[in-house]
Amino acid sequence: MAILMRTHLDPEYTDHHSAHHGELDPIQIVQQIPQHAQIVIWGGDSAYETIGSRYVQYLLKEYKNEIMEINAVAICERKYNIPEQSPYYRHTGEIVPEKLVEVFHVLERIYPLTTEQRNKHEQEWLVYAESKQVLRFWNDGEVDTVEENVLDEYLLHTVSKLQNRSNADGFIKAARVVGEAMGYLEQYIGDAFFEYRLRSLINESKLEVSGIPSAMRYYSVRIKS
Repeated sequence: MAILMRTHLDPEYTDHHSAHHGELDPIQIVQQIPQHAQIVIWGGDSAYETIGSRYVQYLLKEYKNEIMEINAVAICERKYNIPEQSPYYRHTGEIVPEKLVEVFHVLERIYPLTTEQRNKHEQEWLVYAESKQVLRFWNDGEVDTVEENVLDEYLLHTVSKLQNRSNADGFIKAARVVGEAMGYLEQYIGDAFFEYRLRSLINESKLEVSGIPSAMRYYSVRIKS
């Protein structure tokens, strides 16, 4: 996906989608884990977090540490949701810290992953990594691979909707379009992918652009007249 996105992003792109100077990459972080430390991988019901968990487990394939997966979303929904108030969490980051703290209370009731489970998850990562598809949804408890343009109509509708609320020229900041699209989609899809598709729609002449497209805050789009 990174290579595909770079074909649509300016070389001087500055919205911090690349690693900051001096930050550790995932492999360096894994190398710093103590040999006997228990490892807990937090996640939820999303393709993003499930694939991330598989990647981490692949990086840890030579480690003998105990690894536990914890579905914070499922735990919080069981513990706190009631018929009158049942929030839907697209990923762990949408859970308030006070509820996340309570998740720690169930850790002692969660068993480490077995060797068979770890091997299965490592192989799942290899399948994801070798796939040429770049967009995945979470459907019925499983990761579902879909075509990368499946959200294009939704993105165009988002631009059109914002145009109807905007000023006369109809140009909408790309960052606002991306934020609106992320906010109303039931799936959790990151901002980088949405901007990648926004730039693809510009290249396909479905959107007009105004400004300097070096980063999403520097340019605006509108539906092609």
